[in-house]
Amino acid sequence: MKRLKIVASLVAWTALVLPSHIGAADDPAQRPPAAQSLEKADVKSSPAIPLYRPPKGSVPGGRLKGGNRGGKDFPVIQVLAPNHVGLTRLKQPTLYWYLSKLTTYPLEFTFVDSRAIQPIIEVRLPQPSEPGVQRIGLRDYGIVMDSAVPYRWFVTLVVDPSNPSKDITAGAIVERIDYLESLFIADEGDPSRLAGVGLWYDAIRKVSELIEAAPNDPVYRMQRAALLSQVGLPEIAEADLKRNGNR
Repeated sequence: MKRLKIVASLVAWTALVLPSHIGAADDPAQRPPAAQSLEKADVKSSPAIPLYRPPKGSVPGGRLKGGNRGGKDFPVIQVLAPNHVGLTRLKQPTLYWYLSKLTTYPLEFTFVDSRAIQPIIEVRLPQPSEPGVQRIGLRDYGIVMDSAVPYRWFVTLVVDPSNPSKDITAGAIVERIDYLESLFIADEGDPSRLAGVGLWYDAIRKVSELIEAAPNDPVYRMQRAALLSQVGLPEIAEADLKRNGNR
């Protein structure tokens, strides 16, 4: 089901925050106190904790938060992305998002090329079997990203199919850098190295894969929490750690 009215409004929103090229560094002074504290303490004191370094020469903006609307039936949704254009070197990256609790409301995924108005895809997502961090693989939908093109992606909780203005939507921007260029700047097996050169989506993908492979290893969960806190998502980091710690 196409929800073009809300897609058009989201495109207009992104146009206001989309830089002319790549990425935007978050202003450290505007980050939540928890994120600043983690940066000053844990991140700098432990080599096991990755330090994300945003791309140079950009401005903040681009992440849309999907908070609830005060109703107890509505979960909080949030994309695991920085508040600027996040980079990847993959043609078909995996995108991660967070669901605070299970819901019976439909969830939709929208992916938009910045060169077009119509979305590349707008599709119903499978209902998650548990709350927490979720993933969307672009390979599963046959989506291939061109390099040097910003793409907008959204996860939407469809509250009322007849009234898109009631939807709860979270979104962000992703851009692929040239693969040959990226060969010289990153080790795809090391989330700290990926984060250190500004490849956000590759870093969060790698650490999430490590968590899936070793779910009881606390180091990998702390690494993901550190990355989330550094881009202004300390609440998601804390909730993710707490939920997994109670397993």
